[in-house]
Amino acid sequence: MALERAIGNMKKSTDEIKGITWVSHRSTPVLAKYASFYFGSNKDSAANYPLRLKLQYYGDDWLFVRSVTVKADDKVYELGRLDFERDHSSGSVWEWIDMPVKDHAMLNHWMTAKRVVIRFNGDKYYDDFTLPHGQQAQLREVYQAWKIMGGKP
Repeated sequence: MALERAIGNMKKSTDEIKGITWVSHRSTPVLAKYASFYFGSNKDSAANYPLRLKLQYYGDDWLFVRSVTVKADDKVYELGRLDFERDHSSGSVWEWIDMPVKDHAMLNHWMTAKRVVIRFNGDKYYDDFTLPHGQQAQLREVYQAWKIMGGKP
């Protein structure tokens, strides 16, 4: 049942030039603070594609995010220096990082922790974001879909 739900909650978009179908959760927000997974596939196989993590800060003020710290229950993870991309429109700004997952154990902890707080560390300021349980469920579902389609941690 959980496996069918995981696959059923995915959306796909195909890059016809590269021949990659990108798979993500259909409920991933666009303009919001969030953490999400997605992955590539070819002919419904994700075996040759890493799971990808996207973290996004969204707000009224620029942070110029340089690093991310995550606290999952009582364990703190430092993601180190990261090269965030940035954009803005209509008085809002968003800064994001998109990277392949390297530490699956860390992300498994994020998916199962009772409380996950993501800190976007900027040049002068920071912003904390408590990962909603709904987004945790989305992470789990995308991770399950990736594994079902042949993804290997």
